Amino acid sequence: GTFCFVIIAVYIVWYYLSRYEPKIASSPRYLALLSALTIISIGLIRFIPDLSRSYQWDIPVYIFPIAAITLIISFFTNARVSLLVTSLIILLSGVIFHFPIEDIAVLVIGIIVAVFKSSKLTYYKDSYLIECGLAVGLAQVIVVLCNYLILNSADGNTEMYDLLRESLLAFMSGFLTGALTIAATPHLEAFFNII
Repeated sequence: GTFCFVIIAVYIVWYYLSRYEPKIASSPRYLALLSALTIISIGLIRFIPDLSRSYQWDIPVYIFPIAAITLIISFFTNARVSLLVTSLIILLSGVIFHFPIEDIAVLVIGIIVAVFKSSKLTYYKDSYLIECGLAVGLAQVIVVLCNYLILNSADGNTEMYDLLRESLLAFMSGFLTGALTIAATPHLEAFFNII
């Protein structure tokens, strides 16, 4: 089932690229970049449940700065390709590793904000990338608060400490988004020979 799901996701990306982004679809370097970022992202996300079990602490999946992948892909391709690829990464990860839908919602809103912010970037600028990361972090905190209100009204068992901890993790993820994008982009440019 997982294999079939992966094949469907790959086909969707390939169909979109071949039809709407032929320059990217015909470039081995761009395809290698997208493939590498996808595999690395899912590979790293896969360890979050293991960390939760090892430290006996519930670590939400949105601690992973997936919006950094969104920004990086936006820089090398465009916002549409970035939104498609990172949405499928989140979808695949959620289904394969059974992440809660509330955590998936935090990630989805984070990547949407990253796409909006990256579409306004006309050239590489570190300060703007930090601003992008902070905007992603703030948006993710708002979604965490929304989740808290929904869950608290449903069962009344959500502790304020959990809310503060998860809000902090969501904001940290946004900050890491900007920092990781700044750190990774030059290396990816050099490795894949894409400016």
